[in-house]
Amino acid sequence: AILVSITGLLYQYFGVILKIREDMGKDKESISKDIGEIKSKISSLETKTELFWRCIEGKVVDMLKTYPTNIDKDVLLDKFKENSLTIEEAERLRTALNCEIQNSQDKQLAYILALARLEQIIYDLRNKIDKANNRA
Repeated sequence: AILVSITGLLYQYFGVILKIREDMGKDKESISKDIGEIKSKISSLETKTELFWRCIEGKVVDMLKTYPTNIDKDVLLDKFKENSLTIEEAERLRTALNCEIQNSQDKQLAYILALARLEQIIYDLRNKIDKANNRA
């Protein structure tokens, strides 16, 4: 009787463990599927954001140029348009635009859009630097 009782107890214990493992396997599949959908949505959002910036970036840069008043800023704006700013240049341009935004009521939207894009560029450049430092 004790042997039957112990066998029944072991069967119940391992049955519960097997059920938990089975449920975990199903959850893992569901999570993997959800992660795939999230990655797809993020990729789509990134593509749409890049298309948006490509459409307006050139116009915004042209609105903010002040040649021959501030040639340094204009050179940085050209690099901004070409997507070739270093992090130091992006921060310098951000500082210049932040100083000018207060004095230009007619170009507020252009400044706001350029500053928003610069923040993203700076964030991306910092991430790139951090990843390179972590690999080293």
